[in-house]
Formats: sequence, structure tokens, C-alpha cells
Amino acid sequence: MGCQRNEKLRQEIVFIRETRPCATLEQIAHDVARTRQRVHKILKGEGKPTCHVKPVKPKHTCLACGTLFQHDGYFCSPLCRQSYYRIPIVCDNCGVLCYILLSYLLYHVTRGQESFCCSTPCRREYWKKHYASRMRSCRKGAGGPEVAPAIPGSH
Repeated sequence: MGCQRNEKLRQEIVFIRETRPCATLEQIAHDVARTRQRVHKILKGEGKPTCHVKPVKPKHTCLACGTLFQHDGYFCSPLCRQSYYRIPIVCDNCGVLCYILLSYLLYHVTRGQESFCCSTPCRREYWKKHYASRMRSCRKGAGGPEVAPAIPGSH
């Protein structure tokens, strides 16, 4: 009778270890009303692991693609980091797809800029096409308001 009880206890402890590998010896001992040392001895005798498996929890979610990853940071790879901070735009002058930094886009949009170009030469060409009349009127002597000459002796 004692042997059957002992065998039943062994089976119960082994079953708990196999179904709940993350359970500590203390938790198993509490469930079967035995000491931690007794549970350890039974598991060792049955050839089962005595250490509990620590659950591996993903630390972070990638901001770009949403995958879970273990290491520290906000992105799972350099490619995701680049794709997150580089925003695709179509050049307003030539129609080419290009990428600009998110910080650059935010800076200029908050200041009222509505058009973006792929390069500095392209931007100059765009400005010549769309703002040539403004540029001419701003030049010195291009029809701006007349300024009265200074009167000698007055400060």
C-alpha cells in the first residue's frame, strides 16, 4: 500500500514537471504537499530535470515591422531602423521616388513647406519654375519700394 502511494506521488510529480516545465520545485512541492527536497529527490530518481525552465519573454516589439525580438533597442534590425526613419516621397520637380529623413520632413512641414525635391539641383530648378516672379521682385532695384535718400547731417 505504501509503495502504491509512493508510485502515485512519483507519477504526479513527474506529470506536473512535464506539463508545467516553468514550475519551480517549491511550487510543485506545494501542489503535492511535500518538501522541496523530496520533490528534487523524486525528479532526480526519475531522470527528469530538477531546474525549472525560465520562460523567455520577448522584450521589445519592432517599431517598423512589429516583430518581437530579444535584444535591447527599438528595431529588430538596421534595415527596419532605416525604413522607419526614411520616408518615401515623390520629387515634386522630376517625379523620382526618393527617401528623406523623418526629422527633416517634420522640421520643414511644421514650418509650412509643401514641396519636396530629391536633390539640391532639382530643388533649384523647381524654385526657378514656380517662384521665378517672386525671386525677380526681391532683387535689388527690381521694382521694390523706393527708399528716400538720407538727408546729410541727420542721424
